Amino acid sequence: MKPYQFTTLWTLDFPLPQVWEIIKAGERYPQWWRAVVKSEILEQGKPGGEGKIIRSLWKTALPYTFTFDFKTTKVVDYQLLEGEAIGELEGLGRWTFREADGKTIVQYEWQVQTNKAWMNAFAFLLKPLFQWNHKVVMQWGYEDLTAELQNRVKF
Repeated sequence: MKPYQFTTLWTLDFPLPQVWEIIKAGERYPQWWRAVVKSEILEQGKPGGEGKIIRSLWKTALPYTFTFDFKTTKVVDYQLLEGEAIGELEGLGRWTFREADGKTIVQYEWQVQTNKAWMNAFAFLLKPLFQWNHKVVMQWGYEDLTAELQNRVKF
């Protein structure tokens, strides 16, 4: 199965440190990202975050879910979070962060393949639908992260 390659770009009107702290805490995604049903730390990893393993259950806009473990392999504070997924999804994920014109620019790159037999068997037909589904999940993330950031700055 050929991997899927996705790139998502978010521009947020919030300071980089606030955005970084929320995205870095993957175990808290269910508190704000509607696509993440459950998330638990399996291994804490090193103090900076490398080696941390989080198992999460994701729901999608289509009637299926994914469970996978994500192991953080590289952390550069306020710049980069990188790791590998193992489970029903397998591959590499990379968050990059930068500031520009008073905004925080977040890019997510996801090179992944599915280990669900039915998805692989019908990928030739359903790939555009799977791509659309990924875009919806990431749009939810953008909307939900924006709402979470707005809630945190309220007095």
